Amino acid sequence: MSELLASPAWLNEHLRDPQVKVVDASWYLPAQNRNARAEYAEGHIPGAVNVPFSTNLNPDGTFLSVEELHRKYASVIGNRKPENVIVHCGSGVTACHTLLALEQAGLKGAGLYVGSWSEWSRTGREIAKEPAT
Repeated sequence: MSELLASPAWLNEHLRDPQVKVVDASWYLPAQNRNARAEYAEGHIPGAVNVPFSTNLNPDGTFLSVEELHRKYASVIGNRKPENVIVHCGSGVTACHTLLALEQAGLKGAGLYVGSWSEWSRTGREIAKEPAT
């Protein structure tokens, strides 16, 4: 992806592309597959991996070290180019936190799906029900 913003059409077209990784930065409740807020449908974007934005932080609220962030996200994105990583969350806000963490980790160029789950789940697109991997 050459843009820093991913449209829902682009994301839908690339869901099955093995070179694209979708990262869901949402915070999940332990017993549920999706945020419990009533306006969201249950499920997630197919193929998304859940890495809650809060896991970017130390207990005191500061970011993990550059090395820890790099190690964590390198294991998530594997051999994909950072430019092929799309981050989203419930509404597009906390995904920006993860984009900053990726930049800090030296994994530059990931994109944001601004509409995030709130848009995806309302537009008739495919929804996965199994736990996000």
